[in-house]
Amino acid sequence: LTILRELNHKKGQACALHLQAAAKLAVEAADDALGLEADARAFCRRVEDWKGEAIVVQTITEAYLTKYAKELELLTVSSMNSKRLARSLRDANRKSLKAAKDALSVAKRADNKDLVASALCLLSRVYLMDNKFEPAQKARDEALSLFSEIGDRREEAIA
Repeated sequence: LTILRELNHKKGQACALHLQAAAKLAVEAADDALGLEADARAFCRRVEDWKGEAIVVQTITEAYLTKYAKELELLTVSSMNSKRLARSLRDANRKSLKAAKDALSVAKRADNKDLVASALCLLSRVYLMDNKFEPAQKARDEALSLFSEIGDRREEAIA
């Protein structure tokens, strides 16, 4: 990252930050990942790398989903007062939904069917976590259709 900064290579910096964020997310450090991805997204925008931005925003959605899942875990093991926990869950859910919709929007702007389908899968997961089954099914069906259209059997099976 230091060398890329010295070279003022913005796209490279975005990629390096994204990889660092993915590593943070792998160890469930969602807040750290979100900060790195925000910086990566800014670099993607500066160089108009829409595909890169779409990938970054999908990771941002994953980070928010991780935070949401942690909040749900707290619900079962925590003595946190219920109003505070309910507020925290609503906030995590709202941010997850906003990030998933943003990921879909950016993927569409990148005009990449694979990224659009992946974003739809993320959106479906967010809806499922919020017990919104009809929109979840609709997003999943759209993702399946796109994966089928582009011939990605692996992702189609996962979806």
